[in-house]
Amino acid sequence: MPRGPASGSSFQDKVVLITGATSGIGLSLSKKFVASGATTLLLARSIKSLKPGLTGGGPGKEVLVQCDVRDRAQVSRVVSRLEEEQGPIDILINSAGIGLFSPVAESRESDIRDLVETNVLGCIWLIHAVLPGMRGRKQGTIVNVSSAISKHALPYQGIYSGSKAALERISEALLQEEAPHGIRVVQVIPDRTRTAFRDKSLGEPAYKALPFKLKETDPDHVAEVILKGLLARKTIIYTSLRSRAYQCVSRSAPWLIDRVAARKRRGSE
Repeated sequence: MPRGPASGSSFQDKVVLITGATSGIGLSLSKKFVASGATTLLLARSIKSLKPGLTGGGPGKEVLVQCDVRDRAQVSRVVSRLEEEQGPIDILINSAGIGLFSPVAESRESDIRDLVETNVLGCIWLIHAVLPGMRGRKQGTIVNVSSAISKHALPYQGIYSGSKAALERISEALLQEEAPHGIRVVQVIPDRTRTAFRDKSLGEPAYKALPFKLKETDPDHVAEVILKGLLARKTIIYTSLRSRAYQCVSRSAPWLIDRVAARKRRGSE
């Protein structure tokens, strides 16, 4: 019998697949889902990061899976195996992503390819892999984690920002295309979060200094906001008032962001 969408205050008995699940927002989400009773499939590129007990335990189940989301064939094999072993995937969360801090003109081809293959193509390959099962059951949820700067880039983050903008446009189309099949598509818009994202990003350290000094949001708080947004059946989840405000200004007064960023940049030179 098909399982209905998550309801109430728990994700009990749901099967949730999370990419980039061993660090940052992905790890915090994994902990929350296991604590809520879900079978949580933690996907990561590196086998070294997949250490038992990452989620701290709970009424749910932790399943560690090595998978390189850039490899379409591997993604397809892994998802098929997981659905056979753990059951149909109810929720896919595309949280895996890498950053690139570099002027567009100086960005290395290898870095650009790694970023696009992870942030855009990897999400598409996961979506392709879970959609047949979700369509067959007439239910499922696909969550794509974007970024506040997807609407308007900051200096030295143009290619990263572009990858997240691409993911948002894909999400918008997917929402309309899959609604007749009973599938929900959700965009998550976080802003600065206290993770190792910048340290692990591609590019040169000299370009990683951000123009605005802002307090970073706790990733566990971000995960809690996301879970509440899913239960409330939102299609766009802003993880903070600041992420919502930045996108509003991006639409209404992008020149203001450019002016302030330029002033900050000149002040640091």
